[in-house]
Amino acid sequence: MKTALALLLTLCASLAWAEPVVTLRNNGPDGNRLNLVVMGDGYTADEMLKFSRDTDLLLQGFFAQEPFLTYAPYFNVRRVDVVSPQSGADHPERGQLRNTALGATFNCRNIPDRLCINPNAVTEVLSRSLTADLRDLVIVLVNDPEPGYAAGFVAVASTHALMAEQALHAVGHTLGQLADEYEWDICFEDDTPSANVTRQADRSLVKWAHWINADTPVPTAGTAPGVVGLYDFAVTCPPGLFRPTFDSKMRTLSRPFEQINTEQLTRRIYNFVSPIDSVTPASASLEPVGGEVVAFGVTVVPQVGRSLQVVWRVDGVQVGTSTSLALPTSGLGPGVHRVEVDVADVNPAVRQDPTGALTERRAWTLTMRADILPGDSLVSAGGAFRLTYQTNGSLVLVDRTLNQVVWTANPPTATAGRTTLQADGNFVVYDGTGTAVFFTGTSGNPGARLVVQDDGNVVVYGADGQALWNRLQ
Repeated sequence: MKTALALLLTLCASLAWAEPVVTLRNNGPDGNRLNLVVMGDGYTADEMLKFSRDTDLLLQGFFAQEPFLTYAPYFNVRRVDVVSPQSGADHPERGQLRNTALGATFNCRNIPDRLCINPNAVTEVLSRSLTADLRDLVIVLVNDPEPGYAAGFVAVASTHALMAEQALHAVGHTLGQLADEYEWDICFEDDTPSANVTRQADRSLVKWAHWINADTPVPTAGTAPGVVGLYDFAVTCPPGLFRPTFDSKMRTLSRPFEQINTEQLTRRIYNFVSPIDSVTPASASLEPVGGEVVAFGVTVVPQVGRSLQVVWRVDGVQVGTSTSLALPTSGLGPGVHRVEVDVADVNPAVRQDPTGALTERRAWTLTMRADILPGDSLVSAGGAFRLTYQTNGSLVLVDRTLNQVVWTANPPTATAGRTTLQADGNFVVYDGTGTAVFFTGTSGNPGARLVVQDDGNVVVYGADGQALWNRLQ
């Protein structure tokens, strides 16, 4: 009892100290969105309205640029209202110190516009305000008009007129795992694992070779914007490290990210978001009644100005491209069938997707009853042919356009029995006495399926999709 009371008091204390959280954009389920958090430092209690307005300006600029413009619906956004005792940030280079909640300070590592915060303070605020799954990407907005930004485990930007540009550059580091592309007096690190830096001067081995035109020299000396090549100087280091374009946002603010960085950021967004929000039916294993029309559906994550590609397949054959599919099972023979939907982001900004992050597949297994009883029929997918087990015991194929029998598996029998696709893959017609009067001879193939095709053929396919028997052979 005492332990339970102590835990309750601890929880209440934690909740009592949690900073207010405001949802700014709710674009879908948190579990399938990139959850962006904006928190402030150097804002006093009297400046919370200013923080709200600054955040709105930041987001307006952030989602106005690619790839974040197209993928804005992939983000949920929350604001954490952090109150500081004093306004502004530290400027140790001129002896100005401020008491703020997150310890923001300029001149970090002796670089005037490098703006750092206390990571422990940030973690403490986040931990008591939001669960870990609701803070995939964090931007700290510092209430100081001088230019300053940095990136560590969070992105940091001041309220300078270019605050959105500063934040975008920093997010290029935190979300995109991109390196700086400018030279500096200090070489901090060899960041060659980043998508936008390489030491490799061999064209065929450059990690962004798929973007370099054949007539572009490597290394590249031009200054034209948006021309992908191999440009010297990157990661603030001396020659020998190459960047993909002459200029980009990872080198100069107010420039586009350009091709390589946009491609990388897009792939990284898909590390958090699947293009599929949900599918129906929820169960992946179905046993529909023969003739039933099964309704399938997929809810995709919307984009701004673009649409995702949707493709439905039944047993490997494409049957639809919309977000819904009404599947008549009358065209499916006895056995196990597979329904798949692929949702793909066919974005020209991504030329390589080695992990397949931009494509998602969902699948269902449909098990159709093996027996066809007297009076039952199977109809081809397009409705051109009907395979009927007649009440006189004869299995016939009818051309529905001509209303004419084009194939008879067996003559009428004294009494009708059943037709069945056996577990071993053999399709058999039994009369009323249980005697086999027709069979395909395809035993030894568990998982086989019977298909009535629109070309008038009746085929038994193996589990691997290979034809085992057809009526025309």
